[in-house]
Amino acid sequence: MATVSIGYTALNPGEKNISMQYNYPGGKLITLELHTFKVILLKAGIRSYLTKRVFMSGEIGMIIPLNENIKIMGVTADNYLFINNNPRSFLYAVSAGIAFHKRVESFVNFEDYIMYSHIKYASLGLSYRFKL
Repeated sequence: MATVSIGYTALNPGEKNISMQYNYPGGKLITLELHTFKVILLKAGIRSYLTKRVFMSGEIGMIIPLNENIKIMGVTADNYLFINNNPRSFLYAVSAGIAFHKRVESFVNFEDYIMYSHIKYASLGLSYRFKL
């Protein structure tokens, strides 16, 4: 079964600015700075039922930043400075769950935002499926 989903995520560290630095192979230094993190998630994937009610699914997609305070800055080994405001990122998600009745289901979900490697998201959920 094919799936399509649209979501919204907001992480707000408050008034403080978060700044993280990563050293990648090849001499690349990456700095991530943000005040708030608000994004829209666009995902598509597949769902497979292992039994009549137990399912697993996998999704891929992208995140679209909504706020202007996200900046990814870095310096490469050649001292090339780059700044990317509100970078979009690839994401993947896996989940497993149980379907109750015809449209209600409970699940466990894990999402990883590739460009924002410090943000990994795990959740428990309860959902209602609309028939279109």
